[in-house]
Amino acid sequence: MVKPTRSTLQSDRYFDPDPQQRAIARTLYSAIADLPLVCPHGHVDPRTFADSEFDLGTPADLFLIPDHYIFRMLYSQGISLERMGIPTLDGSEVETDHRRIWQLFGENFHLFRNMFPEDFLRLLHSATAIVGNSSVAIRECSYLGVPAVNIGSRQLGRERGQNVIDVDHDRKDISDAVRTHIKRGKPKSDLLYGDGKAGGRIADCLSKVELKIEKRLTY
Repeated sequence: MVKPTRSTLQSDRYFDPDPQQRAIARTLYSAIADLPLVCPHGHVDPRTFADSEFDLGTPADLFLIPDHYIFRMLYSQGISLERMGIPTLDGSEVETDHRRIWQLFGENFHLFRNMFPEDFLRLLHSATAIVGNSSVAIRECSYLGVPAVNIGSRQLGRERGQNVIDVDHDRKDISDAVRTHIKRGKPKSDLLYGDGKAGGRIADCLSKVELKIEKRLTY
């Protein structure tokens, strides 16, 4: 079987198979296919930006009730949506005391523990490339030998290892840079930002220096 390539995949392959819905989807897609992507991903009520007098409400209004990532995690652990104040389709009763809702969130906050740094570095080290404008692409990835495509000017002025290709906000440039990295493979580790032993060297220097601290207030 021939593996599908980018050129053979149909742009409407994910549309509904129903002919009528598929026709509508194709019409909508053709109207926006060539427009630039503007994707401020988030779960913020647009009135927050449009209405200067918009009331943000309680912490539960702002952080929990509108954010399906949060309430789905709690729901997966057996906490009903009604207890979290999530509106129902049939209008049935839900919790309205937002202090109780926030307390419930606080009691289960351990469910949202961040990824351990060691796990993040393992994933990063296994990546084919990292694309974006994160500092980790400039610093940690230079040491780990992870190819990086740095987009835009956020990292302007910082030293770079051989793992970095700088591009502007251009789809073709980004795509070409990724392909270049894939063709080259992973670069060697670069000690541009140190070898991980800076802490020991600093401690050694401090142990040999006569320190004199004089605190002065200037306010």
